[in-house]
Amino acid sequence: MKKGIVCQPASGIHGYGAVANDSRIVKALDLMRQGDPIKATDIAGALNLSVSRLRHLFKQETGISMKQFQKLLRLSCARELVENSFLTIKEITVLVGVTDVSHFTRDFKALYGKTPSQARVRSSAVRKRSE
Repeated sequence: MKKGIVCQPASGIHGYGAVANDSRIVKALDLMRQGDPIKATDIAGALNLSVSRLRHLFKQETGISMKQFQKLLRLSCARELVENSFLTIKEITVLVGVTDVSHFTRDFKALYGKTPSQARVRSSAVRKRSE
């Protein structure tokens, strides 16, 4: 069973095109950022839109699909935890709602250019230098 996303996403999420002018999509983004996984049907219901119309507007406004945005949220939260906690990578994947560690590692590396373990080593080295 997936647990919820446990941290607030970094502001860098906006850099991935997830900025909208349509107030309905702004609200959808806010609902998705609240932390608990939320289904497109629930968001559509809250906005009085059909699911297909919501998905269409979301992609049109942000340039990415809702599924891609949720993945970016998970990866952003995971990065925060990798760099600022002592949790294992497996524990982090469970906390952010990812079920497959190998897919998580591949997606993390594709987005950030390093594996979660490499990111952890680098962030701990930076923290030691700043002390």
